Amino acid sequence: MTRRTVRVNELLREEISELLQREVKDPRLGEGLITVTEVQVSPDLRHATVFVSHLGEGDHEAVLQGLKAAAPFLHRELVARLTIRRVPELVFRFDPSIERGARLASLIREVSTGYATDAGQTGWRQRPPRHPARRQATRLDEPRCGGEGPAPERATEDWPYGDA
Repeated sequence: MTRRTVRVNELLREEISELLQREVKDPRLGEGLITVTEVQVSPDLRHATVFVSHLGEGDHEAVLQGLKAAAPFLHRELVARLTIRRVPELVFRFDPSIERGARLASLIREVSTGYATDAGQTGWRQRPPRHPARRQATRLDEPRCGGEGPAPERATEDWPYGDA
């Protein structure tokens, strides 16, 4: 991707976000939060794929239909606002990354508070005791990593940096 396409991607993402927030009056887009997550412009700047995410009540297909219906208006407004030679045709696609992130955040919050709501249990979970075989060898005479016999002796006489 060239610098120009990266800059055009960012410019289109900012302008489309602002237009969706302030100018578009479609009732299908009024329910919930619509976020433009990414814009990918073709190298010839004739087509742009706009990835949107939707949080809230409402059907994702209805939101995409509303965005498809608003595409000519958005294109006309972008032509008036931007000073680039070609304003690309807009194609909208659904991006589930924000929903996935919200779901992961709720799962992490559930685990960190210790509640198990999915299993129907309530209350704090008990941490299982550590298995004695999992502890590491700490003395020199214990075998390391399942090896046979004691650990090798350290040569402390020729160690110049003090106690080892």
